[in-house]
Amino acid sequence: MMRKSWLIFVLGSVLLAGCASHDSELLGDPEPAREDSEEREWDAAEEPGSWAPADSLEMFADLRFYGSWYQLDPFGWVWRPIVVHEWAPMSEGHWVWTSYGWMWVSYDPFGWATYNYGYWVNDFMLGWVWIPDYLWAPVRCEWIGWDDYVGWSPLPPPGVRYKDPWVGGDYDPWVVVPATKFKDTQVGRHKTTQPKFKSGYSERSLRREPPDAGAMERTIGHSIKVTDVQLNPSIVGNREFTRVVLPPSEQQVVDKRLAEGRPAFKGAEPPPPSNGSDNGKVEDNTPKSKSKSTPPPPPAQKESPPRKFKEKGKDGDQSKDGEKKKG
Repeated sequence: MMRKSWLIFVLGSVLLAGCASHDSELLGDPEPAREDSEEREWDAAEEPGSWAPADSLEMFADLRFYGSWYQLDPFGWVWRPIVVHEWAPMSEGHWVWTSYGWMWVSYDPFGWATYNYGYWVNDFMLGWVWIPDYLWAPVRCEWIGWDDYVGWSPLPPPGVRYKDPWVGGDYDPWVVVPATKFKDTQVGRHKTTQPKFKSGYSERSLRREPPDAGAMERTIGHSIKVTDVQLNPSIVGNREFTRVVLPPSEQQVVDKRLAEGRPAFKGAEPPPPSNGSDNGKVEDNTPKSKSKSTPPPPPAQKESPPRKFKEKGKDGDQSKDGEKKKG
């Protein structure tokens, strides 16, 4: 009798285990609890651009009028403007001297975001894409100067370094102009495609910092007035967001350029933005068939982000706490 009871117990256990395994195959394993994106706090050690637009980029939602969002390893969400092949960041606009330092006045309708926030990188499939970031600066760029040249490039993400402009490569992120043309209102027209660099002589004059305003006045032969720009801060998605308000004289220059048409853009001019009041929904346009085969850009190094730019003296950009920053 005991032996029969034992056999029945063993057979019952086997049947129950089989049913559980069958149910697991049909229903699958339970999904782990998902992180609540609305309560997620930004970690300063995260890679730039690792935040999903739907929950973190409300202040950049207007960019959808001028381009599309993609996911690109290792940067996460990136934004690609709708432009012609020859377009490059920071090539259409002009420089003004302000109490915050040199500031880029862009003729691109999305410049209010992409040249005061974030990083740019040139992907071999997508082309130029912008990596969002929440830290405002009067201009997000790298500087270089030697002999009679002044050059700048959009700020690359941490871990990415552009080749020097005289080295060249598959693409050239630098806009290099004669120093005498630096203050031209269409400075991009004076871009030098093959700047010369002489070993010894040029190396002695090489500088990787914003141009000194006093030295620039002597170069161009007249004084440089301080442009009175205003900063308009607001709170968007529980984050501080700053937009630059240009004086009427500068805004007229921008409006005139926009009225002349945008040769850099494909098709008609996109509709006007909604000034950050949209709900922040962003469509993912990543080409699914190509995403796995796209080699990622060099991995970004984790580092604490720079402080916000607030004050400026003539010697260089300074953070809110007085730490000098390069443009």
